[in-house]
Amino acid sequence: MHHRREDRPRGRRLTLFVVIGAGIAGLAAALALADFGEVLVLERRAEEAANAGAGIQIAPNAFKALTVLGAQEDVASVGTRPDALVVRAAGQDRPLVRLPYGEAMVERYGAPYFTLSRSALHKALLTACLRRGVVVRYDRPIQSVRQTADHCTVDGAAVEASLVVAADGVNSATRHALTGDAPVATGWIAWRGMGSRSGQSTELILGAGHHLVRYGLNDADANCVLVAHEKDRGPAAIAGTQMGAAIADVTQWTPWPISVRPNHVFGAGRVAFAGDTAHAMLPFLAQGAAMALEDAACLKRAVADHGATPEAVSRYGAMRQARTRRLAAMSEQQGRIYHMAFPLDRIRNAAMRRLGPSAILKRVDTVYSWSPD
Repeated sequence: MHHRREDRPRGRRLTLFVVIGAGIAGLAAALALADFGEVLVLERRAEEAANAGAGIQIAPNAFKALTVLGAQEDVASVGTRPDALVVRAAGQDRPLVRLPYGEAMVERYGAPYFTLSRSALHKALLTACLRRGVVVRYDRPIQSVRQTADHCTVDGAAVEASLVVAADGVNSATRHALTGDAPVATGWIAWRGMGSRSGQSTELILGAGHHLVRYGLNDADANCVLVAHEKDRGPAAIAGTQMGAAIADVTQWTPWPISVRPNHVFGAGRVAFAGDTAHAMLPFLAQGAAMALEDAACLKRAVADHGATPEAVSRYGAMRQARTRRLAAMSEQQGRIYHMAFPLDRIRNAAMRRLGPSAILKRVDTVYSWSPD
């Protein structure tokens, strides 16, 4: 049945949007569409599993996207603002460089930088969605979408949608059904664990073939992400390297194999793709969630201009394609820099010390300076 409102004019088709996936990308897309009609979010997993994960970094570009979506205050109220990013080489106490965050981010990019748990971000987005009247249903596995000239029918949901957003992750069944392609395994694993928070800074520690990121989730806990290739066998093997001291306090390690979508595809007809469904990339710029939030902000602009139409989906893809491809390439290059082994790591370390924070920040200007305009 269609969702109805009592004040719906007779004879007019209700504009209903269906979003497949209730993760970060899906809830952000739901918020983006709430201005233009009713929104139904369908999630294949149970509610507890939909927000699984550890921590997330909300860079200034991501916060600007949240502002477009109207969720910036919800996120700011539960986030932590680090005062700096401290970059070290494994086994060395002296930083290679210290990049100022805090108010320096606002001054340079027009928005703050936050870190928080994935569950906190998910809850903030969900709260904002429910406030806007978005309906979220769990345990609703979706495999395919059928399209006609003027609507979509989603299997497992007795509704006709004007537009569908597939945000069901890198292994999206919806995208596979519509495009026939599949994600590509990279051989990298992100090991996520919990450590004791120390200080107000985010830490990036570089090793040969691996790196570690630590940042605060709250006053006591730090999110720790160790990225290593499968052949390095994860934290147990890394504990015997120069990185060992940096992960000595970390527990609850959980491996997350990293797959990517080399082909960035943003839609097919009346179905838009968002987040990892569209453009899963390597995580070395910490921009996965940010790209999903940017997607939502751009989708909102496209639907505002073109309505719930295939033209809106096409326009949305045109707005995102060059941006996500550029960041995917930058992330791949960043990984090569992070994971240099001797003797190239010595050259990298000397270059970072010599360049200093100002020159290094210029490298991410193109990332953080993004705005929905």
